[in-house]
Amino acid sequence: MSQIEGEQALWLEGMFASQPFMHLLGVEVTSFSPGRCELTLTHRPDLDQHSGVIHAGAISALADNAAGGAASTLMPPGRGAVTAEYKISFMAPARGQRLVARAEVLRPGKTLTFCESRVYDVAEGVEALCAVALVTLSPIRTEAPLHVEREPPIDGADPAAGIAAT
Repeated sequence: MSQIEGEQALWLEGMFASQPFMHLLGVEVTSFSPGRCELTLTHRPDLDQHSGVIHAGAISALADNAAGGAASTLMPPGRGAVTAEYKISFMAPARGQRLVARAEVLRPGKTLTFCESRVYDVAEGVEALCAVALVTLSPIRTEAPLHVEREPPIDGADPAAGIAAT
């Protein structure tokens, strides 16, 4: 999964696994390496807006989280990154089977880190750029990643079923 090993890899894996909102969306970590992060999201009807394309909020969340992951790869265990600001441009509607977000650190810093996330709509194995985000992140100190205990909703419908957290 990564070129990052040891304590930092365990920290990053725990950080990704402890994000309830990403679990709700169904986001999966594809890979991370120093200054880079790739996330995927499988298209489901409940992620669509009224016109049948994937909602901009889901695309934005994916781009933002990929940037946070990329920035966090350059930080020591016990530190993470939170978004201070972002701007996203949508280039095309997303209708494919899945989205892939690839983020890269453009400039790391002590107080702010700048990243770019590119989100691709994947249809029939072909990637098409659908959004680009410029994300500014701020480092924070954090405790060990949270252990997430999820309970299924009362109605039994759980869009994130099968996603395990450690």
